[in-house]
This record gives sequence, C-alpha cells and structure tokens, in this order.
Amino acid sequence: MTAAEKAAGGRANLVIVLTADHGGAAVPEHWASEGLPARRMNTKELSQGLAQALKARFPQVEVTVTQEESDVYLLGKALEDGKADGAAVRRAAAEWLSKQPGIAAAVARDDLYTAPDVAGLIAPVRRGYYAGRSGDVLIVPQAFQVISNVLVGTNHGTPYNYDQQVPVVFAGKGVKPGTYLQEINATDVAPTLAAMLELGAPASAEGHPRTEFFTNGRPAGPSN
Repeated sequence: MTAAEKAAGGRANLVIVLTADHGGAAVPEHWASEGLPARRMNTKELSQGLAQALKARFPQVEVTVTQEESDVYLLGKALEDGKADGAAVRRAAAEWLSKQPGIAAAVARDDLYTAPDVAGLIAPVRRGYYAGRSGDVLIVPQAFQVISNVLVGTNHGTPYNYDQQVPVVFAGKGVKPGTYLQEINATDVAPTLAAMLELGAPASAEGHPRTEFFTNGRPAGPSN
C-alpha cells in the first residue's frame, strides 16, 4: 500500500479496485449436508467409463481418454492420422457423456457453434473455447455438481451464478461511497478505471465505463 500511495502522489490520489475473475462452488459435501442435490464428480471414473463405451462402439479404433475438469481429450494414432472418423468418435463421446448422472450437456468441438443452446448452457462454453487447447468434448455439469481431479476442495468454471458472481469494489479518489445494486460485468472494470483517469478505453476492452458511483456522476479528473 505504501508503494501504491507513493506512486499515486499520496493517499488522496489513490483508487483501489477489488474484484475477481471467477466465483467458486461451495464444497459439495457441505451443499449436500444442507439438503441440496450436490455431488463430487470423479474425472477418473468418468474417463474410464467413456473409454470403455468408445471401445465397445469403435472396436477398431484405439482411443485414449483424458479429462481435465470440463474438458475431455480423445487421443489415438488413428484419430491423429485421420484413419478414423474423429468427428464421429467425438460425437459418440458427447452423446455418452450427456447421459451420465450429473451432466447437463456435452458437445463435441465439431458441433460447438451449431448445437442447440441447451437452457443457455452452451453459450458460455463457446465464449471460453480456445481451439488447440480446449477439449475435444466439452461438458457442463448440472447445478451443484463439482467436477474435480481430486477428491477434496472445490472448483469453478460452470455457468451458474455461484461461479459467475464476484465482488466489484471501488474505493478512493473520485468514488462516491455507497452500495450499488446494479449488475456490473467484470469487463467493465478497465473501461471504468480509464474513464476515472480521463483516458480512452483499452483497445481490446469489451465492457463499458460505469459512472454511477463517480463523484457528482462524472470522473474526478486529475489532481492539481
């Protein structure tokens, strides 16, 4: 804090922002104790079940299944060299996964942008998809289901409110004290700070400046 005050030319010029890039689910065992339909989904068991299902459906194709939380990766020489119909294998995997307990939706990467948006669950997956890094099949658990590579702790990354809602706190120069109940997107933080500094928004900014908590409804302007 001392370094920040010095850089700002004193505490009177300092603006502090507190937020987060994601929320987080409660420990599912706690949710279950409160009567919610919560459970911990073991990725190892799910991957093993999928591997067996794919072996039965495609006995001529050797497929290795690995899973990193909501991303399922299908590997194998026949898939990599194109001797097997990779899209068919991925779609079969998505079909099997979508029928498993605790899974609300599963979609092959081939169908990510054309599949119906089941209850608004696919749109967030589309926004988070990174070609070459994301899984071959993407899954969305049902609410209160926690996908975990370990059997302790919790996780995040689902489209439900407990994973998406985060605090956004502004304090300091030019901020009008109060509690503001309007929704604000985390992508609004950078444009808002830019507005407080009377600068243009960052080139890649997706949000909008929020001025409802500015002193007198406008940026405070630079200190004299």
